[in-house]
Amino acid sequence: MELREFKHWMIDKGFENDELFLESIKCYQVEAYKAAYIFSYLANHKYISETAIKYRGVPKSFMKNCPEEDVRLKEWQKKVELLKHEDSWEEEVNNLINADDNGKAGNIFALQENIRKYFPEMRNLRNVAAHAKDRYITESTVQELWNNIVYLFPNFVINGSKEDWLEGFDQIVKYSNYSSELLDSKIADFTDFSKENQLILIKKIIDNYLVQLDWDETPSEIVLNFLSKVLIGPNSYNKEIRELELTAKEEIYLSIVINGYLLAHSEIDVFPQFEELVKDYFFRYLCDKYPENFWKLVDQFLREVNESKLLTIIFKFLKNNNSVLLEADYKSHKILSENVSFLERVLEKISHLYYYTKSSTGQQCHSTSTFDYSKFYDYEHYMVFLFYKISTDSTLLEHERVKDFMKRCEKLATSDYSGKYWCSEENMQKSIRKINEKYKVLKEPKQNANTLFTP
Repeated sequence: MELREFKHWMIDKGFENDELFLESIKCYQVEAYKAAYIFSYLANHKYISETAIKYRGVPKSFMKNCPEEDVRLKEWQKKVELLKHEDSWEEEVNNLINADDNGKAGNIFALQENIRKYFPEMRNLRNVAAHAKDRYITESTVQELWNNIVYLFPNFVINGSKEDWLEGFDQIVKYSNYSSELLDSKIADFTDFSKENQLILIKKIIDNYLVQLDWDETPSEIVLNFLSKVLIGPNSYNKEIRELELTAKEEIYLSIVINGYLLAHSEIDVFPQFEELVKDYFFRYLCDKYPENFWKLVDQFLREVNESKLLTIIFKFLKNNNSVLLEADYKSHKILSENVSFLERVLEKISHLYYYTKSSTGQQCHSTSTFDYSKFYDYEHYMVFLFYKISTDSTLLEHERVKDFMKRCEKLATSDYSGKYWCSEENMQKSIRKINEKYKVLKEPKQNANTLFTP
């Protein structure tokens, strides 16, 4: 790795002011390669040491066979003191790197053998450089050390690397019967990662367990609980970082599947991605699964997005996903309970049922006194919504289009469709009556021999 690349890596990882790394670069630039090697080697070891010193609590694998937590804590504190001592810290880091899984100290970084194998040669070259032995330490030797440092860096996380953590998380998702204790343990390990690594894990989980799901799969409750706790809980990934790091697509998926998730990005920035996603089959499937969250997201868009544009997209979406409206808690969503334009659009949609077409007349429109039975069930979700609106606001009955709608419903509900040729009308009648049982909008007619409407 050339110097310029290594400097970029130092800045990315927050080492731009690290004294040992800076000394190494100064020595490298004047071709003092032995000194450059030693300083970079020690800087890397110092980072490993500081990672262990700053760890909160006791690593899981440290004296893992000891049942007494207070004993483990005291022994770990002794280890930390040795890591702080100028005469012992380097050797203690070597001990941590080489520690056996079943030994007393335990493999606190969960290092695999393919990772550990790099260190003997690195240490040997450090000693060559320190003791002025005959073996050459050249520019390429220092560059190779930098290569190794960059490659090995992600593995020095207490209790394992991101890959180890993801593997364990995947096992819980696939095989656990949902143990909160297991999930809490994974969250505790998650908080030990840097913010940078936390972000990487969050993105991988969103992609693996939400975006890449098969069309008929439902997101795991374990995954949703984890994301909820780390993104909207009291110790959650803060809004500023989410806005900076999560994509609009990731935020939209989170908004749909996690109760209470609020966009970190502005609604205007996210909306173009939403417009694309509503065309995606799997995304629409998720919206069917979580209709309340869909409408909560729409309410967020309503604050900034052009209303006409928003409604056009929503009604295109509802054409294939009518259950999202049918199963919604209308009173909980501003666009459904308060937005006048949404109501007007529903009334316009319903008016398509007031006529029917016949191929024999060249698709000419013919009016009907009730509704076109061939399209009735494609619009039933709008009917349920209108019954709800009328039940909560009786002044709507003064609206001419509402009057027309109610007149047709009353005729359908009270007519006698007992004849054998009225099967379709009778089925529509049953549907209207069922809707009315909940919302009590239609007046109950007087009972007589010619009506099938039962109070």
